[in-house]
Amino acid sequence: DDDDATDDDDATDDDDATPEPPFVGSVYCLDWASLNVTEPDGILDFLLDIGAALDDSPPVLRATAVDVPGQQIWMDVGVAQDGCAASGDFAWQELTANGPGSLVGFHFEAGPGDMTFGGGSISLILQAADVTGDYSPTYDRIVDGSIVGALDLSPAIGACALLPCGPCPDGGNQCVGFVADSATWNLAD
Repeated sequence: DDDDATDDDDATDDDDATPEPPFVGSVYCLDWASLNVTEPDGILDFLLDIGAALDDSPPVLRATAVDVPGQQIWMDVGVAQDGCAASGDFAWQELTANGPGSLVGFHFEAGPGDMTFGGGSISLILQAADVTGDYSPTYDRIVDGSIVGALDLSPAIGACALLPCGPCPDGGNQCVGFVADSATWNLAD
């Protein structure tokens, strides 16, 4: 097989293969300050009050593969264990375990999958999370993101006395709907 871009005489070479975009494998960390949570009101303050280390353990995204002609993306979501250093430890889950997301130009949609919020003394799972966003033209961040799912409050004892809990996708009954937009995810340092 040859890989000479000017020579396409070997049917088994990959001269015409579509290269993966440069963001594949890169880690992007959620900037909590950018997030506009529209449902439920005050949930980020509540999470901080109960000890969720949001800034120290931000959610992270990583595209693991793409099919550009097929407009598909496979993505992991995780939580940073010690800030957002690119060399840090990340606990990954497959956001696209039930099938690939879509990638049209710079815009992606991925999910549903589980996503962890917080660390430290408490972490909560956003069940059936769907994540969308647009890669910037230089791939240094994801902008105009949204996060939607059912936030499981069962680890936060007594939370459902303060918030309107209901059914969870996994069959539990201590979830609140979570809807946020305007998210920016920055490339890990």
